[in-house]
Amino acid sequence: MQSLMKKIICYLITFFAFSLSIACAQQKNGLRDKAITIQGAITSGTESLKKSNLYIYSVDTTAYVYEPRRILATVNRTIFKYAFSSSHPVFIEGEYLPTEANTIMYLAEPGDSVILKRSNAELVFIGEGAEKYNLIRNLTSKRFASKSLYKSLPAIYKPFTSVEDFKIWNDSLNVKMNGGLDLIESYKFKISPLAYDVIKSSFLQDIEKRRLDSFSPLLSWAYTDNDNKRLEKGISHAEISKLYDIAFVNPATKWLEFESNYLGDPYFIYRKSEFDALREKERWFKSNERDSSIFGNEKADGYVYRYNMIKRKYKGIQREKALAFFFYYNRGAIYRLGFIPKLELMLADYYQSSAGLKYKKVVSAYEHERRRVLARTGLMDFELNDRNEKIVTKNDFLGKVVVLDFWFTGCTGCVQMAPAISIVEDYFRGNKDVVFVSVSIDKDKDTWLTSVNQGKYTSKNSLQLFTKGLGTQHPLIKYYDITAYPSLLFFDAFGNLLSPEEKVDPRRDNGKGLINLINKQLAEINDGPYVFDENGQKTAFTLKGLKKDGSDVSQLSIQSDEFLKRFNITLQNKINVQPFSFKKADKLVALSDIEGNMEKLKLLLINNGIVDENCNWTFGNGHLVFCGDMFDRGNQVTECLWLIYSLEDKAKKMGGYVHFILGNHEIMNLQGDVSYNTRKYANTAKVLGKSIAELYSENSELGKWLRSKNVVEQIGDLVFAHGGISSKINIAGLGIEEINKLARPNYALKRADYGDANTNLVMDTNYGPFWYRGYYGEKRTAEALVDSVLAQYKARHIITGHTIIADTISTLYHNKVINTDVPHAKGKSEALLILGNSFYRVNDKGQRWLLFRDEDKVPVEGK
Repeated sequence: MQSLMKKIICYLITFFAFSLSIACAQQKNGLRDKAITIQGAITSGTESLKKSNLYIYSVDTTAYVYEPRRILATVNRTIFKYAFSSSHPVFIEGEYLPTEANTIMYLAEPGDSVILKRSNAELVFIGEGAEKYNLIRNLTSKRFASKSLYKSLPAIYKPFTSVEDFKIWNDSLNVKMNGGLDLIESYKFKISPLAYDVIKSSFLQDIEKRRLDSFSPLLSWAYTDNDNKRLEKGISHAEISKLYDIAFVNPATKWLEFESNYLGDPYFIYRKSEFDALREKERWFKSNERDSSIFGNEKADGYVYRYNMIKRKYKGIQREKALAFFFYYNRGAIYRLGFIPKLELMLADYYQSSAGLKYKKVVSAYEHERRRVLARTGLMDFELNDRNEKIVTKNDFLGKVVVLDFWFTGCTGCVQMAPAISIVEDYFRGNKDVVFVSVSIDKDKDTWLTSVNQGKYTSKNSLQLFTKGLGTQHPLIKYYDITAYPSLLFFDAFGNLLSPEEKVDPRRDNGKGLINLINKQLAEINDGPYVFDENGQKTAFTLKGLKKDGSDVSQLSIQSDEFLKRFNITLQNKINVQPFSFKKADKLVALSDIEGNMEKLKLLLINNGIVDENCNWTFGNGHLVFCGDMFDRGNQVTECLWLIYSLEDKAKKMGGYVHFILGNHEIMNLQGDVSYNTRKYANTAKVLGKSIAELYSENSELGKWLRSKNVVEQIGDLVFAHGGISSKINIAGLGIEEINKLARPNYALKRADYGDANTNLVMDTNYGPFWYRGYYGEKRTAEALVDSVLAQYKARHIITGHTIIADTISTLYHNKVINTDVPHAKGKSEALLILGNSFYRVNDKGQRWLLFRDEDKVPVEGK
């Protein structure tokens, strides 16, 4: 027993000694968390805040995406308290912290415990660490805030109209800067050295950034016109250089650039380097468009010069941070140039010469992210050789579905991939719309050819391409950021790279998933038909990739979401403007924002008993309401439109009805706005020799059909609008009939002024019924305004789409507003089902959940 007790005591002593050593080591290295508290009386202007967030930012800003920590204040009547722990100094900002000009954030250090109180009508901090809070408070007051400097100048200097204006502004800025620096120096021995450095650097950065902003307009005065004559305000290179020296050659700027131990935001050096490079060249503007005397003929030449200048000019932390920022800034070299050869050379030099490992990691992460983003923009231009030395380029694959397989000799995973790819190739053998391409990174050509002939690491039937001995350094490999082997890339017929979530690995299922994916893309190659009425004669065109064919308008065949599966439609005898008001329906299904996703549209309709597998109406006397946005983002917009078109007559024959409420994306396409079109529809317009607006003109069948639709409809006590009815439309007293009459003539017209106040309101991109988002978000409209809208139309519910607020059908304002927009493209597909007075959400599998019944006062719990 005594022996056991001795062992236990020894274990406990060892454990506590180990724990103590860790704690001491953490304390020695400054890594131990310490409490930080800021509390005080709630000040004027913040009393109404029910809760207040404190945002906590790292003092080290080495990141291209940074999410702050966030904590809530505890509030006890009129007293607030922020409390958290940190092992390092951090920047903080919150609603209860006083600031008149948000230029410098408060700096908190581990162990701070401060109280905010009012003394002689002034807000002051007291307690442990309070001095730096008071310093920052004073620096951000109107006395030192550089935002207010411009206001202090006489009105004649706003905006600058001469060089003299800039000099006066610069002198005024220096006065304010020197006043702030004097204040900082008076606190130097009251705060920690780190706090002194951080606060002084932050203050000067704010001053110098504004000085740069004010200097920039001077360059526009220096440009010459096409005849190489001076403009009225034109100033010479030498004059601009002199002004630049006056503004930026001073002890404070020198300290900020070269002496501060804390650089903070490297944007200052990045921005200043642009002007420093021009100053070194002593040339601030081109004499004409072809002038290459400053940096060179190419856009990249200026970046190369700045990169080398930063390397040469700065040292230590300034150099490492500035170089990293030069690349990872979201408007920096990588973003602006893309991965062109000169950028690749700069990156290679940076990774080899830079000493800052943690900064390299940030640059590398951003580089790989941008490569992935750019890769999704399409198949890059390339030249590779096949086994017969024939040059193969991306033009050989236009209009085809492409599977790219990257491999090398000796790759274990490639041995497993080759037979799986062969299965998929055999399935599509003879289909000229699919091509399988294998790209090897072998550096030795003989090794590559031997492996190709063996068929061990790659399929023998693929188109085999060689990277000309460049291996992983070939532009194709770097562009698509191929770092693991084997790797598969998959492109649709329009050159779009599929997103990562759509990738499949044929090794896992003997190619079944890849076969399904290719079949889906083969279905999306097709487009149309597009039916036009010219001189009383109807003609139809269908497209397959880059080719168009004429179609028989008497019996049109529409591609389904499944390859080799189609459905037939018959053109309507006459297209009439749709009614806007209907009696209550016994049963109704509403959905929205399909955005060209034929697969999800069909699944919702089939599995909820609206149509059968052959797209025939099975919903009896029910109503189907599509609440806008069939257009954009997806690749089967035309097919979805024809499906809804074809269901209209089928539903009427069974006593049912199909409603199509126009959304903002229908209006955008009618007006020729292609901002959200996929590449497929640009291809369609090009092949047919028409613009997007012309594809849906009044001379086209779908264009006439869309113009017959409404933007608001009422079915019983339900109002349907894509966005909703805004309070402004409600105040204007516009009825549903009037809204539609005002909107319809302007569907295809995009104007700043429609010549009538009510028409302007209906077509407004904030308050119109197909754009409005006021029911959703943090600043959503008051429930009383929703009640007013419902009262005006004698309705109980408003049903909308347009704004995703959840993965499911959602209700707001005690069930008065129902939102049907869900992320269909992410597999979260739902619709609203109404049976009598019961409201359900249903999904694409046919599952059903009760939302509420009209006699219920609140939503059903747990549903």
